[in-house]
Amino acid sequence: MKIIAIVLVALCLSACGGSSGGSSFSPISTAVAEPAPAETASPAGIRVEFDRYVIVGDSIMALSPASLTTAALMLMEEDKPATNISRSGQAMSSANEDGVAGAINYLTAHGTGEDNVAVIVELAHNGWFRSSGLDVYYTDYVAFLDGVIDEGEKNIHRFCVVPIASLWDFDYRVNELNESYADLRDTVRQVAATGKCELIETGDWYTESEVFDTTTFLDGLHLGPAGHRIYKDRLMEVLNAYTTPELSAN
Repeated sequence: MKIIAIVLVALCLSACGGSSGGSSFSPISTAVAEPAPAETASPAGIRVEFDRYVIVGDSIMALSPASLTTAALMLMEEDKPATNISRSGQAMSSANEDGVAGAINYLTAHGTGEDNVAVIVELAHNGWFRSSGLDVYYTDYVAFLDGVIDEGEKNIHRFCVVPIASLWDFDYRVNELNESYADLRDTVRQVAATGKCELIETGDWYTESEVFDTTTFLDGLHLGPAGHRIYKDRLMEVLNAYTTPELSAN
């Protein structure tokens, strides 16, 4: 009889708790909800240790006083082997015409079986500035990523970097097609949404005061050594924490 009474009390408490419209804490409803996180949790992931880094960019990545670019600082301060395939005036369309994806494939052709390569793409400004059209930019970007081949004894991890802050953000500039810098960033996000690259957001990398500080930004767009060091530090934070649940299947 004691057992039956306990069961009846438990059923009564459960029914009362389920029908209550109050917002007070309920041990019963909490107990029922507890398993949910385990059911919806994503895989823990495997942290990736990169063996080499390739930066693809324009003058923002190519230039810096004393050649203290992001790639140079990665090598000098982090002991990370970084190849800088960046040049002034480079746009996504010309990167395809110049065969930059092929150069990456050449650099990474002979893996050891365990090589992990991070390809960091910071290439957006010139196409937008020249008003080539963000629809064209999107198509060229996808074609570029498709051209970076991930096969054989290597694991290529592509990272699409959202354009960093610039003076154009603060004078609300648009190009001849009335496309804003915010539109450009959204296009990079749309490229990443295809699953062809991992997105790296940069919205909190630089403050407005840093954009107009000539030790950080030389002219409100191009980075000085201090700006490259910030970029390097924030980029390495992202890459050092990068995990993938699919690595073991590659």
